[in-house]
Amino acid sequence: MSGYINLKKIIYLTTNYYKNENDKIMVYSKRDVQTGNIVLIVINLDTENTQAGPINLDLSALGKSFGASFMVHDQVDGQSYMWSRDNYVILDPKDKVAHLFVVD
Repeated sequence: MSGYINLKKIIYLTTNYYKNENDKIMVYSKRDVQTGNIVLIVINLDTENTQAGPINLDLSALGKSFGASFMVHDQVDGQSYMWSRDNYVILDPKDKVAHLFVVD
């Protein structure tokens, strides 16, 4: 029966946006409130130029304690990184326009 929504499969997500110094980079996270799974997305909004800058995260929104370090796994390129509250990204639209991290 297409056209009907199976309410048992709806995922409830919360979204948090993070401020950063570069307005050409958007940073946000989504958390599944039922499972606790979190993805962190960092996107270069400039389709022509490389953008870079510091990223400052609200650790409590990621379920982490103040001062914590944690692993993130990029679903775009398979790389893993140790992140914390303060991070730095470089995103080149010709190479890597975004990070799509799964947060441990």
